[in-house]
Parts: sequence; structure tokens; C-alpha cells
Amino acid sequence: MTTQFNFNKLNNIYAEAIASDDKTLIFETKVGKGRFLFMMFLSDEDKDSKDKLFIYLRNTNLIKPVKVYGNHSKGQFEVYIKDELKEALIKELQLNSSSGSFDFKNFLEQLNSSIPQSINRDNKITELRKIEA
Repeated sequence: MTTQFNFNKLNNIYAEAIASDDKTLIFETKVGKGRFLFMMFLSDEDKDSKDKLFIYLRNTNLIKPVKVYGNHSKGQFEVYIKDELKEALIKELQLNSSSGSFDFKNFLEQLNSSIPQSINRDNKITELRKIEA
């Protein structure tokens, strides 16, 4: 089953990235025990990664590309999350299966709400260096 979701909180930092010299959007956010590094590369020369959001799951050491649809300048960042990605995101959270019910939509809302509204260039570099370590 596929879950559709709009990461509309990407709007401000997407606009910021488009206006920047490096045309990148990179930040880490946490939800529960999960650590999620979001990356988008917005160069016109790089058609392969355009409109792709890369999510690096730090705990499970996986990187997942996600196609992003919609008019980004109007705050539309629609993604279609298939079961494989859903399972990877849940695994990243390191949930205890006996700890009650889990609402995936609620988790996506938390993830969306945790997106920063501005990123400085130094933070982008720091986050990329953490991946290499």
C-alpha cells in the first residue's frame, strides 16, 4: 500500500536552496529515536537528482531516494511512500513492538513539523562531513 504525503514544511528551505550558490538542501532532524538526514540537489545540470529527496537513515545506515511531485514554489512536495520505504522509516525509529499502536501518518506529520525553516551553509557542510565519518 502506498501512502501519499506532502512535506510542505520544505517550502522555505527549498526556496533558500534555490537562491543559494550551492543549490543544495541538507539538514538532519530527529523524531523519537530516529535520525533522518534530508538532502536535495537542485542544480539544473543534474537532471537525475532533480525532484528527488534523499533520506539518509542514520541508525540503520540506509539512504533512500524519494521522487517529489508538485509545484515546489507553491509549497507542494508530494511523495508516495511505498511499503519498502515505510518499513525502513519505521525500523529507523527503533520501536519496541510491544509498546502500543503506531500511527504512520502521525509520524510523517512529526517528521514534517521537525523540518527547519532556515539552514546556514556551514550546517550543510557539517552534515555532509558526518556522513563520511
